[in-house]
Amino acid sequence: EDPLASDSSDLRKAVIDRLRADIAALEGPFDWRASEPLQHLEYLATPLIIHHAVGDTGAAYKWSERLAKALYLRGLPYVFHSYTGSDHFFQGERRQQAAARDAAFFRDLMEVDPLRRAATAASPQE
Repeated sequence: EDPLASDSSDLRKAVIDRLRADIAALEGPFDWRASEPLQHLEYLATPLIIHHAVGDTGAAYKWSERLAKALYLRGLPYVFHSYTGSDHFFQGERRQQAAARDAAFFRDLMEVDPLRRAATAASPQE
C-alpha cells in the first residue's frame, strides 16, 4: 500500500490509481517510493509554511504532520498551522487568517534575509 494513494479515511483513490496507470503506460514502471517528497528534503532551500485543516478529505492531514516531523528532525525551518474543519480550500475567516499568517511569514523571512530584501527593493515595480 502506498500511503500517498489514501485519503484521511485510508480509502484508495481511483483518480490516483488512474494517474499511476497513465504514467506507467507512458514511461513504464515508476518507482513511487523514490518520488516521495520526504526523500528529497536536502534540496529544500527556503523555510516552509504549511496550512492544513484537520478534517480535510482532499489531502490527508497526516501528510502535513509527516512533513512537519521530517522538517523538525532535520532542523529545517518551517511553520505549521492547523485549522478546525474539513475545508480543503479555506473560506471566510479561515482564509483571511491563513492569508494574514502568510503575509507575516514572508515579511519575517524578508527581515531575516537582508539579501533577499535588497534584491526585492532593487527589482522594478509594475
